[in-house]
Amino acid sequence: MLSRLRLAEPMLSICIPIFRFPMERLTQSLGKMKDRLDEEVEIIFIDAASGPPFMEMNRAICESVGTYIPLNQNLGRARIRNHFLQFTQYEWLLFLDCDSLITDEDFLQKFLADFKDGVQGVCCGG
Repeated sequence: MLSRLRLAEPMLSICIPIFRFPMERLTQSLGKMKDRLDEEVEIIFIDAASGPPFMEMNRAICESVGTYIPLNQNLGRARIRNHFLQFTQYEWLLFLDCDSLITDEDFLQKFLADFKDGVQGVCCGG
């Protein structure tokens, strides 16, 4: 008989690759949501060599809510997502693009609720 694994407290790593985009709006949204959660959530930003103006602007903004990792070269869309695995500490991963706009203030809460209900994976695209 198969049983479903149910996590008492889902632990989530939010992975956001950055390339030449200002991170203030997304970072503020995620920071507010993260502060309201009881679950363990980490936010990791990897900057794919955006260049000095963007990297200087985004570093402090990203570090206010998570971990900021600058790269010296752009790894491309697929490789940078695989690169996150070196830095994440939790089993569940949520990938967001740097230009994502979150319009629901309960986005993270709803996302984590799915895992509490035994969902094995979620995939969606914009």
